[in-house]
Amino acid sequence: LFWRSVMIVIINFQPAISSFVVFAVAHALGDPIRPENVFPTLAMLNVLRLPMLSFPMALAKAIDLNVSLTRIGGFLSAPEKDVYLRRSPLGDTAIELKSVTCQYYEA
Repeated sequence: LFWRSVMIVIINFQPAISSFVVFAVAHALGDPIRPENVFPTLAMLNVLRLPMLSFPMALAKAIDLNVSLTRIGGFLSAPEKDVYLRRSPLGDTAIELKSVTCQYYEA
């Protein structure tokens, strides 16, 4: 549940974070931040928004798949049970009722 919440936060803030990181790296490398650089970069980041948004969801599904496969593998590799049914100590009686009052109400 915690990791799913983290993924939701990443999905919601990812466009702003990716734009900030791209322009911070460009500024650190000495590239001037001018309108002729900013607008095409933002347009390209907008094109890449959907693939970048789907990556955390795909990662969450991959984690769910890993958990499911681990559980199925554990179930399939469990030893077989030899005894499936046990005889009741009551003999052939499946259910024995003592001191029971039953009522039937018609609707």
